[in-house]
Amino acid sequence: MNKVPGVDLDLPDGVREFDDADATRKLVYDNALAAVKAKFPISDGKTRLELADARYDGPMDFGYERQKRAMLTGASLHTPIKGTWRLVDEETGAELGSKPDSVVMRVPYITDRGTALRGGIDTAVVSQQRLLPGVYTRVRKSGETEAHFNVAPGTGRSFRVWMEPETGAFKMSIGQANVPLAQTLKLLGVDDKRLAKEWGDQVFDANLKEDNKLLEKLYARCVPPSARVDGASNDEMKAAVRDSFSKSKLDHSVVRRTLGLENVASPTPEAILRATHRVMAVHRGDEAPDDRDAPEFSEVHSVEDFLKERVEKDAGHAIRKLFHKVSRHRNLDRVGFAPLDPHVHTFMLESGMAQNPEEPSLINVFDQTRRIVRMGEGGLPSAQAVTDEARDVQPGLLGFIDPLAGPESELVGTDVRVPFRTFKGADRKLHAEFTDARTGKSVIKSVSDMSGKVIAFPGQEKDKVVHAVKDNKIIETDRKDVDYI
Repeated sequence: MNKVPGVDLDLPDGVREFDDADATRKLVYDNALAAVKAKFPISDGKTRLELADARYDGPMDFGYERQKRAMLTGASLHTPIKGTWRLVDEETGAELGSKPDSVVMRVPYITDRGTALRGGIDTAVVSQQRLLPGVYTRVRKSGETEAHFNVAPGTGRSFRVWMEPETGAFKMSIGQANVPLAQTLKLLGVDDKRLAKEWGDQVFDANLKEDNKLLEKLYARCVPPSARVDGASNDEMKAAVRDSFSKSKLDHSVVRRTLGLENVASPTPEAILRATHRVMAVHRGDEAPDDRDAPEFSEVHSVEDFLKERVEKDAGHAIRKLFHKVSRHRNLDRVGFAPLDPHVHTFMLESGMAQNPEEPSLINVFDQTRRIVRMGEGGLPSAQAVTDEARDVQPGLLGFIDPLAGPESELVGTDVRVPFRTFKGADRKLHAEFTDARTGKSVIKSVSDMSGKVIAFPGQEKDKVVHAVKDNKIIETDRKDVDYI
């Protein structure tokens, strides 16, 4: 447990203030080193590249004098990760080369202002709100009802399931292709008897039309180019498509909330069939669509997550290029200085998350440390992708997000600030301080903790009926039903 500065309140483990530079710096260092270690060894079956004794070797704290010198000389402040490269012949076990005490990657130092000094310039890294992987049923502006399978990036291809209003035929949109859903489910192992039972004879009959090119379309869109085989047989393509669906990742807690299925973490046939029932029920008005903007359906990524993610996913393929060089030439001669530095450079220069604040006032720097955006690498591609609902003030975020601070532009609702006593958890959730209505004690709760809870506004202590928030809606309720204030 950590103390909240100036407040008689303990923070749970893994929870930090957004402007806690010491905690942020430690997380950046710890996560970057762990990510680098986890990427090695790499093998192609013939050659193995190892990284032994990876550790920080250099200053991990820079005083104001050193920071001033960096600003005046245009230098960067970072701490190098060093280790010993080893190249091994997989068949014989013989060592082909070794490079001890090599600089692997230089990790940016986070100053007490919460910034990184790059080229003598203070650079602030904002946080980013992302939609959790899961299945969300919604009504589009066109009036069509669809189930959006938002697959975790890097694990598979996201897709949409919807019904043609004129024909009653279910379609799956993946990439730029619309394919018959019934035929896709058959490929995944669902037989006609099961489909007729799930949909009823009328809907089943409307879905009998088949696409002769379905398998080729799914193979081209679901299977990564590196895993495709020229001239693959139908059986090989079916196996590859099924494998791609099973490897696609969804958040099981989201699937439980939106589809009512337990322990489902991929787009299984059961999840897809349940999604078709949701599409029909929402279209008829029997069930409400999912509120994708509800706080429990999002997570917040910050600087300690971004650099780790780039190394884990090898964004820019710096690690893959390194291994290609050494495995091709069977030596370590082409391993240069800090070969993983491109992960840091591209993040700082291309991700859109690192920005140079106006520094005449430190308030501007402080503002950037508490800023959360939705766009940028890993988030929404543009302002045009933002729905009107996403721009609205979300009642469920009151207490977690400042409803007033933000730009007056097309970025409204996508560029927000966290208020005082709002925290970031290791679970990538927002946490905030509330008063327990039953005990009167201050507690720290996450947005997920507040799902289904009744949260009253302050200043209503003498009222029997109070205004409160529940499930992202403002309601009036009896005081005895309030959980938190």
